[in-house]
Amino acid sequence: MIEATGNTAAMIERVLSRPQIVLAGRWLLCAGAYVLADWGSYLHPLPEVEITPWSPATGIAFAMAYRHGAREGAWILFASGISNTMLRGDLLGQRLIGFEVVLSTIALVLVAVAVSRGRSVVDSSLRGLLRFLAAAALAAGSIAVIRMALLQVLGPAGTDHLIESALSSWAGDAIGIVGIGWPLLRWRDMARWIQGVEAGPALGIAFSLGALVFTVWIVFGVEATDEFKFFYLLFLPVALIALWQGIDGAATAIAVTQIAMLGFFQFRDFNAVAVAEFQALLLVLAMTGLVIGAVIDERRGYEARFRESEAALRARIERVAHRGRLAFAGGFAGALAHELRQPLTAIRAYLRTAQTLIGQGPGQEDRAAVTLEKAVGQVDHAGAVLDRLRAFTGTGARRAAPFDATHAARDAIELASIAAKPSGAKINLSVDRGSMMVHADYVLVVQILLNLLYNAIEAVAGLPPERRMIALGVSLAANREAVAITVRDHGPGLPPPVLDRLFLPFTSARKAGLGLGLSLSRVLARSMVGDLALADNGPDGATFRLTLPVEEIAA
Repeated sequence: MIEATGNTAAMIERVLSRPQIVLAGRWLLCAGAYVLADWGSYLHPLPEVEITPWSPATGIAFAMAYRHGAREGAWILFASGISNTMLRGDLLGQRLIGFEVVLSTIALVLVAVAVSRGRSVVDSSLRGLLRFLAAAALAAGSIAVIRMALLQVLGPAGTDHLIESALSSWAGDAIGIVGIGWPLLRWRDMARWIQGVEAGPALGIAFSLGALVFTVWIVFGVEATDEFKFFYLLFLPVALIALWQGIDGAATAIAVTQIAMLGFFQFRDFNAVAVAEFQALLLVLAMTGLVIGAVIDERRGYEARFRESEAALRARIERVAHRGRLAFAGGFAGALAHELRQPLTAIRAYLRTAQTLIGQGPGQEDRAAVTLEKAVGQVDHAGAVLDRLRAFTGTGARRAAPFDATHAARDAIELASIAAKPSGAKINLSVDRGSMMVHADYVLVVQILLNLLYNAIEAVAGLPPERRMIALGVSLAANREAVAITVRDHGPGLPPPVLDRLFLPFTSARKAGLGLGLSLSRVLARSMVGDLALADNGPDGATFRLTLPVEEIAA
């Protein structure tokens, strides 16, 4: 028995999951929604033509044809025929209703399919919204033209106010497509928007919508007000909600405004002509709010993509810079080994001496202590060299912070001196002021200075001793808004062929150079709101100037 029940349930599930059954179920659901919406909105119809100022059923039909294509015309034709026959058949005649249903359905489906271009999801960009609004106006206009033409040919004799009736038909269908069709096409996005709103903003949105309803009450609920004059008050809360929450917030505000307006229309028993005029104004309000929301969403999207691109660019620059620092470390690895060999040899000698003194017995404690103190000094010296190298080559998040440019210059000299010893180059530091605070990335500044010093060391290598001098200067720029750090060598200068392309990648005056150091250094400098430039060049040497923003200006 249980097995038979399970087989029956599985068979029913397979039948219900067939595409034809799913399609038929959706069509019946949509047709039911269409008839209920048309029946529920059959309020304040214009006399003689039986046109209502709001047609949410048209919005449902347009959205489904947009999403699923021309085959939706089958249920639209069926539902529209039933609804129009029940509501308007006795007044306008079955023949007119039949022609209107067929021709209006064809026009609506053709416009929806043409504007969708095979996409099942509406484009929420400003361009996509404008295309949708144009399609809504075109579809509503086509239906209005068809209705008026049929009324003239097949309608009751003496139909007056044809233009007013056409405008009312157009406004009612257009606001139905914009107010109902747009949210239906974006219901998934609007659902995610609602779920993503946190408690604080949710209260703000609820308060804003409450203020919007209060404004509608002031405009339409208070008998002493002139509705047409005060209607423009509604633009302010709708625009504010659109500016705050984008296009989904604007669509929600429009829906709330429409429902509140219809409620007051019923409560105060507005005449059909006035309702049609207010619906036309609401259409303008809806278009304005949606356009503002689309512009805000596009701007936020551009800003988000810019931040992502900026973060990716910074990460890429940091990776390249880190490789450059590792290349520097590899470039003077031999000199570094030589630099560390001296303190290690001295430490070994001091420890042997201290061991010997301690072995000689009492009375040698003071001499042994002095010797051990010297060994500790050599350990500290070697540790300082390694600490600078580790900080220079390390990875991790880089960020700008205030620091003294003089300290960065000294650290760069300490590291560069290791590579300078084999060539006999001397690096001298001159500082115009004792403390010059800048706002930059300390490690990147040291890297730029190391690159400049390394180039200067190569430029003076092999020259007479008096020319193997490199000057590094730190001074405040003339405008007092930046600190200038200059590196000057006394080499032969840069050849003219490379001057125009000096900071371009793969440009180098050295035979073994890759030509990436200066170009990367300028990129790093400009990423810190600074700059790197060739300040002077000649047969007596070249001077490079690194400028960095002072800490007060950057802050």
